[in-house]
Amino acid sequence: MTLRRRQTILVLCLSFATLLGMWGTGLLTPSITLAWDAESADVQGFYVSRGRSAEGPFERITPEMIPARADAEHHPQYKVIDTAIEPGVAYYYVLEVVKMSGETERKPLEGPAIVTQSPGMWLAAWLGATIFLVWLVNRFVPEQAA
Repeated sequence: MTLRRRQTILVLCLSFATLLGMWGTGLLTPSITLAWDAESADVQGFYVSRGRSAEGPFERITPEMIPARADAEHHPQYKVIDTAIEPGVAYYYVLEVVKMSGETERKPLEGPAIVTQSPGMWLAAWLGATIFLVWLVNRFVPEQAA
């Protein structure tokens, strides 16, 4: 087997491993990451809801309450990743704060949030990089037996 052929196979294997890594880390899944910090002195927890307009209606995307963390020195950081979305659609988010007394308060969290990158863009970039690397190997590696 020639050196060029071996290096081409190596490039293709590494490229495929990169694609699997992109899939495993969520790069191929459109998502919106919501983050907030909050004082939790009188807070029991939070729910996050999503809607397609600022006025609602809103659908809860956290089926279980996110429990508040008590931290006297810092404002705790919270994060929710919403993956049940479509690229190009505007979404609005509200944070439902559940107090220790049981009463709730709704606060706008984010909006409008629009995912502009689709998984197809990542796949196209991966494919383009793979083709370029294979071309480089075939262009600059001499065809010789090893």
